[in-house]
Amino acid sequence: MRADAVIVRITEFGWFKRRDLDNIAKPILDAMQGIAYGNDLQVRDLRVRWEPIAGSFQALHMSPLVALAFSRGDESLWIRVDTHPTDLDLTR
Repeated sequence: MRADAVIVRITEFGWFKRRDLDNIAKPILDAMQGIAYGNDLQVRDLRVRWEPIAGSFQALHMSPLVALAFSRGDESLWIRVDTHPTDLDLTR
């Protein structure tokens, strides 16, 4: 568990968009405390999106379990936590 600032990316894959994106993030961030980071105050960048499960995707290094879920059309969440860069470039 790190004390560094983090970036969290959450993608919900589903058949229908059922809720506001901001309502997806809070319970996930709370649940990951003590697992992916110490406290959700460490989250400096949060990106939440919804994608239709019937969409076209390119995936690298997908586990067999995830590949099976995608092939069956199972709704799912994809969550990634990365260390936040220390050099924030505001010129872009």
